[in-house]
Amino acid sequence: YCLLHGKPQEFLRQAGECVYDNGGYFIVSGAEKVLITKQEQAFNTLYITPQPADPKIKLFATIACLDPKTRQVKRTTLTYMRRTDTIEVGLPMIRKSVPVFILFRALGYQNDEEILRMIFPDFESPEAKMLMDKLQPSILDAHPFLNTYTAIQYMKTLSKGFSEAHVLE
Repeated sequence: YCLLHGKPQEFLRQAGECVYDNGGYFIVSGAEKVLITKQEQAFNTLYITPQPADPKIKLFATIACLDPKTRQVKRTTLTYMRRTDTIEVGLPMIRKSVPVFILFRALGYQNDEEILRMIFPDFESPEAKMLMDKLQPSILDAHPFLNTYTAIQYMKTLSKGFSEAHVLE
């Protein structure tokens, strides 16, 4: 019902309107209202948000992916904990977030250097030199789970079905 709908670009320019504006403005009881669409987050994209109001979490990050078989959205979260300076990972089918180095061990990476190489392929890069020391609390947070078997057994106690299958899924 907008008077400007379908008008040529030159007419919109002369009327002082943006030619790229899609509209969405309405007058309701004398007040201008704006229609705002909600955009969903893209899959397989990391979204990081600071959490200034949360006393436990300093940063919160999330990645969502669409399962090709079930068409369900599965979400993985990463939290940088304020008090301990550790990184924890929240996974589907696991009730509680787990320290990031326990997750790497459950995936088959055994020693700390091997895990650090997965994070920083080049230890001499500026990023690695700046951030390597910040991972020390996360390394210590994974103790005493130092191999794949113990890491999976720990995560099994946190899984929804208390089973290894839920951890591996």
